[in-house]
Amino acid sequence: MVQIDVSAPLLTVFYNTKCPVCDAGIGWQKRRLITAVKQGKIAFEDINLEPDALKAYGATLEDIRRRLHALDSGTLIVGADVAIAIWRLTPGKGWLASLFG
Repeated sequence: MVQIDVSAPLLTVFYNTKCPVCDAGIGWQKRRLITAVKQGKIAFEDINLEPDALKAYGATLEDIRRRLHALDSGTLIVGADVAIAIWRLTPGKGWLASLFG
C-alpha cells in the first residue's frame, strides 16, 4: 500500500529567484494562485535556498536555473510540463492546459 503525504502540496515548483524574468513570472503566478497556495495545493520554492532539493531526481542546480522544474505528486516534471501543471491550477487558465497539454 502506497502512503501519500497529505500535508505535501500536489505541485511544488522550483524556480530561480536570481533570474529577474523567472522571479517576476512566478511572482505573477503566486498572486493568481494565492488560494491554491493557502490550501496547500501548490508551493513555490527558491532553488537557491535548497540547491540540492532535486538531486535525488538527477536535476542539478544549473538545470533548474535554466528550466522550470517541479514535483507533481512526487513525479519530476520539467519545462513546458511545469507551465501546463501551473495552468491547470490557475483560475481561468485551464483552457491553456487543455490546449497545450
